[in-house]
Amino acid sequence: MKSFNHYVVHRKIHKVMNGSLGQLDEKGVQALFGMFATEYLKHFNIVISSEVDTGRGTVDFYISYGYENRALLEFKLGSHQRVNNGIEFQLPIYLISEEISFGIFILICYTQESYLNSEYLYEEAKKQSKKYNKEISFYRIDATGTLKTGSTIKTMKDMNLEDWRRQNGQASNGLDGR
Repeated sequence: MKSFNHYVVHRKIHKVMNGSLGQLDEKGVQALFGMFATEYLKHFNIVISSEVDTGRGTVDFYISYGYENRALLEFKLGSHQRVNNGIEFQLPIYLISEEISFGIFILICYTQESYLNSEYLYEEAKKQSKKYNKEISFYRIDATGTLKTGSTIKTMKDMNLEDWRRQNGQASNGLDGR
């Protein structure tokens, strides 16, 4: 997930997702991610399957490196009406149904508003992890394409590295938010 996020945010994949023909819908984002993840993970002998029926609904992605190392991934667009339901109910019931202990909830943000308004989902993931005794992680992906280029950055805040720091286990310095 970290690599996909990096390519969307820092390597212009956001242009594919948010191009002249409009924004990719959820299925389009999933197809793009599926292609990326399959190519990336096959070198590690990790299997990824899309649209897997859990018995309690269809999860976007099921990843497995043997039975003990499995994960579920659920994508939502920032504009989706029921983002909260995805992290609070949908992903947890899929994890319970499949008897898997790790899941990732991914939010694709095409607007600054959806990006900024989703900050609370990091805490929500922790809350749901405790509630269901599962490890639920949250990733938000900035697909706005509004980040400044290196030559136009004037301050630490302009770098917008808050999510990068979080994904790389670094504490925030409070200077690089939006």
